[in-house]
Amino acid sequence: MGNLFKEVMNVVAEARKFYAAEIMSKLRDEAFARMMFLDGCFVLYFIQGMNRGNIDLEISNRLILLIVRDMFLLENHLPFLVLDALMSLRFDSNKKLKGKIVKFIEWEVLLPMGLSFFIPHWWFTGRRDDDPLHLLDALRTMLLGSHPSDPNKKYRYRLHNFGSIMELKEVGIRFEKSDSGYLTDIRFKEYFFFPRLLLPSIVINGVTISQLLNLTSFEMCSDIHSGCGVTSYICFLDSLINHGADVKELRSKGILHHALGSDEEVALLFNEWPIEGMNDLYVYFEVKERIYSHRHYNVKVSIARVLHTYFKSPWTAISFVAAVLLLLFTAIQTGFAAFPRR
Repeated sequence: MGNLFKEVMNVVAEARKFYAAEIMSKLRDEAFARMMFLDGCFVLYFIQGMNRGNIDLEISNRLILLIVRDMFLLENHLPFLVLDALMSLRFDSNKKLKGKIVKFIEWEVLLPMGLSFFIPHWWFTGRRDDDPLHLLDALRTMLLGSHPSDPNKKYRYRLHNFGSIMELKEVGIRFEKSDSGYLTDIRFKEYFFFPRLLLPSIVINGVTISQLLNLTSFEMCSDIHSGCGVTSYICFLDSLINHGADVKELRSKGILHHALGSDEEVALLFNEWPIEGMNDLYVYFEVKERIYSHRHYNVKVSIARVLHTYFKSPWTAISFVAAVLLLLFTAIQTGFAAFPRR
């Protein structure tokens, strides 16, 4: 135990940089190290216990949810270097620690969020410059994967106001669940008059909302080099969702599931999310541009509107075809009456 505490003492100076100077001025190194030591031991013990299926912990599911929620609060972040110091006497490299964290986040965070999870390759490189700052940063990296926009590519700026889910549906755009669980994996595919917008599925509940709020807060208050990916994802959904009908459409496609009272509550949640103007304008730029171009392609939109209006159900389709045939037969009959055969 004494050797473990010494390892934490060795990283105290670096760990202090993660917290406000005015708070650190009130804590001596030993008191701060003791707090980091106790918190770090609990976090590692909990992660190990959950990776073993709660066999050792034997705690209720409700308490597990509360602990997992608190572990990803921005104000509760524990520097990764403290966890690494505690594991350094057991493993020569921190690849094993990263693997344990990945497994924990996969099963206790991403799976309850309804996301298909994929492990970024850098988690197993073992290079120190690839270490996450803390658990919240690790969750963010696993949610985003690779950044969706190229910062060196010159985009022509355009304010994309392409409308809500139901408005896009009227102009022929259909919605599908993407195979990937990355929040950045949003794609637009052309299929004649009915293109597809592919979105990752997600579950919205109390824990998910807490994690997304903390992730967007982290992006706003930190100088991270990879942009505002989670914030931009929330802004993109906000642009698509205006009313409960938009949420209902996403639910019907298996893209969005929620445990809130109604679809209107989900719509209100995204509409009032406190991130206005904080997103990266170039994230999803190409997707937005293709949606914008489709909406302003008059021929495609006109045909899509006709098909959407008259072929959205078998009965309307039969009525439309019957009306067209009636008009056709009437025209033929009129033609024969005007120009009778001799």
